[in-house]
Amino acid sequence: MALLRKSSVKRLLYYFRNRKRLLLLLTLVTAFVWVISPSSHQSVLTGASMLYTTRTSAALPKQKFGVFDVAKPYMPSSAWETPFSFSVSAADSDIAVLPPLEDRCPVYAYFDPDDAAHNELNATIERDIIERWRRAFWALGFKPVLLGIEDAKRNPRFQELAAVRNLGAKARSDILKFLAWENSATGMMVDYRVFPMTTRPNHKMLMKLRSCQFNEVSIYKDLGESLLTGAHAAVTYFLDKAFETGHRGNILGYLSEVVTVKNPIEHFVYYSPRVVSSKYAGLDPSLLPDLINSHLHSTWISRFSDGIAIINPFESSSRIMTYPALATAYTLATCPPVEFEQYCPPGRQTCYQCSKSLNSDYIKMSPTIPNTGNFFSLVTIAHPLTQLGLVFSTSTQITANLVRRKTLRDVFVKAISSDIIDEAIGSADRLLELKQIAARNYDVLDNIYLTVFEDQFELSADCLLDSYLEWALGFTFDHESGQHLNKITNANPTSILSQVKYEDLQYSLEQCLPSSEIQVFREDSARIGVLRQGVHIPLQPASEVVDGAREKIGSSSPDIKRLRKAIEGWNMADSELWRFVRALNQRITLEPTIWLSPL
Repeated sequence: MALLRKSSVKRLLYYFRNRKRLLLLLTLVTAFVWVISPSSHQSVLTGASMLYTTRTSAALPKQKFGVFDVAKPYMPSSAWETPFSFSVSAADSDIAVLPPLEDRCPVYAYFDPDDAAHNELNATIERDIIERWRRAFWALGFKPVLLGIEDAKRNPRFQELAAVRNLGAKARSDILKFLAWENSATGMMVDYRVFPMTTRPNHKMLMKLRSCQFNEVSIYKDLGESLLTGAHAAVTYFLDKAFETGHRGNILGYLSEVVTVKNPIEHFVYYSPRVVSSKYAGLDPSLLPDLINSHLHSTWISRFSDGIAIINPFESSSRIMTYPALATAYTLATCPPVEFEQYCPPGRQTCYQCSKSLNSDYIKMSPTIPNTGNFFSLVTIAHPLTQLGLVFSTSTQITANLVRRKTLRDVFVKAISSDIIDEAIGSADRLLELKQIAARNYDVLDNIYLTVFEDQFELSADCLLDSYLEWALGFTFDHESGQHLNKITNANPTSILSQVKYEDLQYSLEQCLPSSEIQVFREDSARIGVLRQGVHIPLQPASEVVDGAREKIGSSSPDIKRLRKAIEGWNMADSELWRFVRALNQRITLEPTIWLSPL
């Protein structure tokens, strides 16, 4: 048997030795095809720490700071689920591999201004409600799409409808809505006055709806015709029956044999005109959009009984990095107008009274992410250059040798996850779990919001870390102290090379923070750390350190690049988390501009 194996190996070697040219030619052809072949499923943002797979038909717009290019088709959709992107991306360490950009399940609403006028509704108020509706459903993980008469007209059946006479207004509106729905992809059809009002965004029922796996046309007992689900084929079958019967009245009621009635869904409320006129009789109609927004905000606050946690693992040296998150926390914890508290959402006998229930210590500092869903955690991640600059109080004297001699590796990742991840787990596996947490919370924001400090130098007009947070939460704010600031859209969130300096951020923060925090903030900005034993370097104030570190992170100087690579190599997990979250922020901030057209 051994002789047989030896003889087989010899024959195999002889076979390949006489075909060297053929093997070489095949190798070259394969390499050439691999290099030039495009992939419609994977994209890379070069120069801005971003590479991700995508299965959507929408094309992300090109960025000024980096160009979306076509990557090679070697990368599977699960490639991001590895601790370090460079191990799978075959690119330099500035690339962050992200999870696939999955298609959201569409949720449709039909709006016709003529119908609104016929029902004595103010079209301007209704459009304001629709804007709130879009934001609320986007936060729940859906893709809100507004349909209108033009969508119905694109359906070939519209000509048949035009020939039908004596059709009641209600029946005509229903048919038009179904025609527009049939002309779209599978999804939900809701009245634009239906809003998600839940403290459990990842409830199994909502996850089932987000999966977009629907069969027959269905209504739900508590919402009736205001919320419909159904596969595209089921909508077509329903319309077939509707046109066959020639019924002129309540189409949905008449065709009950092809409509399934399901159990109530507790996660939605319906601000129907009838409910509004009876339940909110004393409310000015123009305030209805603000009332809905107030209910969404109060419902969100009620979720987190323990408060908002600002994560700061290194209390003294890195406190300066927490102030943008602190300004955001004060905005989040600002109760909606107290005059709205007398009105509960439809179908709710009692509701959260923010002004009476919110504790004075609702905002807390924490060295680690709390291991409970009763906290909403704001996690600010800084690049290792910024972290170490603040530790040593210098941005000019940091060297690779100093970092290796005087610091531990990946301190940030270990510190912020010490409560939620077992201490025995190493930094690589710990990093992977944090990346998975970040990805989950960006699909549907639950209780942890991760951001990058170096991209927080331009606050939104509402004193938020970024303007996308309103889309992630599903409601808006009216923060008086920030009204004079310019509203930003974050359409190009790659601001790391921008000319904005710390003094600009400081000015904005002083307009947003309460007076009790401003003096402490100024002291932290001017803080100069204590010189470490055995380290002899000139020290700088924290504000100068931050500016200097940001310049180095975006620098194209070969010497500074080598220093940055060395520091990132010493803190591989911290650097990967920074790149991953930053790239995730960049992509998700662009999503509403891709999917949602202006009203």
